[in-house]
Amino acid sequence: MATVKFILRKDKKNTSGTAPISAQYIHLEGKTLFATGKKIEPKYWNKTQGKVKGHEDATSINSYLNSFGRKILKIATALQDQDIEPIPSRVRTAHDEAERAKLPETELTRSILFQWRDHLNSRKNSIKAVTYSNQRNSIEALEGWLKSEKLEGLRPEQFTLRHLTKWQNYLNGKNSGNTVAKRLKHFKAFLRYYQDLGGQTPLKLTQIKYKVTEGVKIYLTEEELEAFKDAPLKGITSFKIQRSGKKETIYANLEQVRDLFVLQCNTGLRISDLKRLDKNIKGNRIAIENKKTGKKVEIPITPAIRAILERYKYNLPQITEQKINDGIKEIYRICFPKNKIQVREGEAFKTVHTWSLFSSHDAIRTFITLSAERGMSVSAISTITGKTIPVLLKHYLSQSQKFAEKEMEKAWGFSPLKVAR
Repeated sequence: MATVKFILRKDKKNTSGTAPISAQYIHLEGKTLFATGKKIEPKYWNKTQGKVKGHEDATSINSYLNSFGRKILKIATALQDQDIEPIPSRVRTAHDEAERAKLPETELTRSILFQWRDHLNSRKNSIKAVTYSNQRNSIEALEGWLKSEKLEGLRPEQFTLRHLTKWQNYLNGKNSGNTVAKRLKHFKAFLRYYQDLGGQTPLKLTQIKYKVTEGVKIYLTEEELEAFKDAPLKGITSFKIQRSGKKETIYANLEQVRDLFVLQCNTGLRISDLKRLDKNIKGNRIAIENKKTGKKVEIPITPAIRAILERYKYNLPQITEQKINDGIKEIYRICFPKNKIQVREGEAFKTVHTWSLFSSHDAIRTFITLSAERGMSVSAISTITGKTIPVLLKHYLSQSQKFAEKEMEKAWGFSPLKVAR
């Protein structure tokens, strides 16, 4: 059941001592915040009741908040009437679209947001769904900043280097360096299109600079994968994690999480495809269309795959990707608590526990790497996974020392050390 409660964002308190009041929409396991536009000093906020008390404008502010909450719930109800689950992201999108519709038409159609969104929608049927989603997220990131600056109607010909600098600073405060780079890359592509149409902007394309840092690539060795399979997990159905500075209890059966991860390590499938696996078994093969790329792949059912499928009678546990990622971090921590890795942080490096960076995507890298180490050709791995050879070499096999050594031995030969008798 969807609910709305109001919280005071003390972490956003300004120099005058007031803090913004946000509406928190909650449905299923998700939540999102909406800015109400109201601010109050913390001493007038009743956290338990989620309303203002003791302030001279308490009645009018609380009345406004109640109205705001009803508006959010009305959007959720409208989605349900259309047989659409009102998850937070959908309610936010519907809310933002309704707010945009309130802008004057002339201002709306000339704004940078409108023109960028219009350009993206004109290409919707020509680009992949994941590309469309990523670029839409970049537009929403710009929209969030423009709203915070009350500049929703800003036009491309008004967007200056000063605006870019402030937006980039806004992005840096909310995202990783690579996400910021992605947002700026998408924005640059849109401005290039706008200028190609004859539009004039004070911002030069060369002024939009970003740097992509190659992420840490982790995969399990044969020995580590065996340790993962044998991890002592029986009866563990909950564990604690640290998230956003707070300890949170996650409820998930770690044995099931482990089995799904191991299945990924033996098939190279993403979680989104794994969830549909039982409906895509054709005889002794998994024949499935990759949800992300749209490519159809066929994977022979090996003994290791068959064992897991039969354990669950071909009806795999349905666990959210977030819980799987949380779970495999915990399993990795149990198996290899001392493993550490260096990661780049700007120009410096820091050492972190490997488990903190481990995710379900590392199962795909494990499958690809171990397949290569076991002798499968890159072209065969490409056929099974649906990934192109350049992508495999750049993003998956570049970290495998064994694979690199085998390839060198093929090309150059090998001379083992002779021990004198």
